[in-house]
Amino acid sequence: IKGFTTSTAHQAGWTWDIGLHDRRGIGYVYSSNHTSEETAEKTLADYVGTDRVDIDLKKLDMRVGYQRKHWRGNCVAVGLSAGFIEPLESTGIYLVEMALWLIAQSLSRYVQGNEVETQFNALMARHFENIVDFVKAHYCLSSREDSQFWIDNRNPETIAPSLQKLLNTWQNDAPNDYDFDSHIVCFNSDNYQYILYGMFQGLGFSPAEPEKSQSIFNRLGAKRSGMLEEIKRNLDPNQKVMEHVLQKQKKKEPVRVNRSTIGNIPMASNYRLN
Repeated sequence: IKGFTTSTAHQAGWTWDIGLHDRRGIGYVYSSNHTSEETAEKTLADYVGTDRVDIDLKKLDMRVGYQRKHWRGNCVAVGLSAGFIEPLESTGIYLVEMALWLIAQSLSRYVQGNEVETQFNALMARHFENIVDFVKAHYCLSSREDSQFWIDNRNPETIAPSLQKLLNTWQNDAPNDYDFDSHIVCFNSDNYQYILYGMFQGLGFSPAEPEKSQSIFNRLGAKRSGMLEEIKRNLDPNQKVMEHVLQKQKKKEPVRVNRSTIGNIPMASNYRLN
């Protein structure tokens, strides 16, 4: 079982491919403005490597966006009731956690009669906009011109001012922590470096001179490889862990993790634990 999701770009969207214990979870996120349902089904079937009739498809229409007011009166929108961003970075659980954390921090003040809605709504909007900008970067930084979908997504007019400001800054400098107004964000300078250097963007590097950007990307890759080797030395393979969990579930026993085995593993998180 792969311990990561494989995302593959197509002419009108992208597919996810998630390794599960007894199957693969595969889906195709596409723009209905740029392709038909029939073509989308064929794209998915071609990716899987089978005929359309052999696939049990479930179509889900995505309503993308977020509420202007998450906290209103004595009601708070959390999860899908608060908003939805296309799942390229799978940020749904993160947004739920941030909302719950904010509620926990704000509830005592609310009970005491303080006005908390304005701050809560502003902070949740910041979380959503941070994610929207990062997801958009995957599209607008692409060099693809093989379909109208990619041409439209690269159009500067579709880039939010907040993202465009960052991209302008990074033409002559590397992303750093102070480019973001809070450390409590889903995506920060570390995340953007992988996107920028992976697409030969930023620091004045052009696609015609990719070797400079490639050098930085190689260093990031080497750092990541070192972390993976450390993880391999300290943790069991994903398949073995899944089998252990399934055995415990069948016996209705609690699953316990020996945290002492991961104490020295370099960690990466939204809060940059060191």
